[in-house]
Amino acid sequence: MQRKLIREAFNDFDGSENILNSQIDNINLYNKTNKLQVNILCNEQVFIDDLDKFETYLVNTFKNKNFKVAKAIVDVKYEDKEFKQNIEENWESIINYITKKEPGSNVFLRNSKVEVDKNVVKIVLPLGGSAFLLSQNFDKGFSHLFKNLYGKNFLVSFEEKISKDLEQELIDKKLEEEEKVIESQREKAKIEIEERKIEKQK
Repeated sequence: MQRKLIREAFNDFDGSENILNSQIDNINLYNKTNKLQVNILCNEQVFIDDLDKFETYLVNTFKNKNFKVAKAIVDVKYEDKEFKQNIEENWESIINYITKKEPGSNVFLRNSKVEVDKNVVKIVLPLGGSAFLLSQNFDKGFSHLFKNLYGKNFLVSFEEKISKDLEQELIDKKLEEEEKVIESQREKAKIEIEERKIEKQK
């Protein structure tokens, strides 16, 4: 059976030539999780903007067809090709893509930095959150994205590195919150004393 190109199967999708000329290998709709997975075969590199655009298009298209699709995932396979990684240069776009799909990660990833050494990617978190990200398999999610973009496997890890300025800011904020609690308790105690005085005068 001959595979269709994306431009043939989804003729109203407006993407770059690289993704439009990709072949659709398989489409799976998982009703229990409302997830749509599309596997595509590519000869040229697919960029993150096209990946994001195509996944958004798939969600909107299948919703319009009365399918309850909450998320679309594209799995890109290249024919024995690997592409030069530009993760550090492209980090802002990568974070925008991830946090759009998983908004709960925004607080931890928004101001993160990335360090790449060959096939090892270390994501430095200025606000912590590595336990949460690992529990939600974000390391595997990043690896899958990098495989889609560059055609090779990367090992992803998280490192928490809170700056001294930020650490002091968090300490000051905690002290401020504690002071508010103490002040609230003082006011409450004053009110109770006044109420007791009034009771004695009766």
